[in-house]
Amino acid sequence: MKEMLRIISPGGYLLITAHGDWYLDQLISDEQEQFQAGRLVTRSAWAAGTNHCTAFHPVKYVREKLAQPFSVIDFIPLGAKGNPQQDVFLPKKPAKVT
Repeated sequence: MKEMLRIISPGGYLLITAHGDWYLDQLISDEQEQFQAGRLVTRSAWAAGTNHCTAFHPVKYVREKLAQPFSVIDFIPLGAKGNPQQDVFLPKKPAKVT
């Protein structure tokens, strides 16, 4: 996200897709608790950058952690209709970053 903040023009937009609430039933109980508490859930983090690594992003986490200092101006649950379906977030970079 630091790189996105650097390269996106002030007032520019970023489109993010993420595994959200729809995937809750695929998580084990500890992961479900973590997700419902608004924390990121990752599987196989050792394989980051591959399809073996999976991350599940609660809306609260995206808004309060991941997208900062961007402002999420739109959120569409399951807005990405591909395979897999994912939530869509539209963060906007502030005109002036402090």
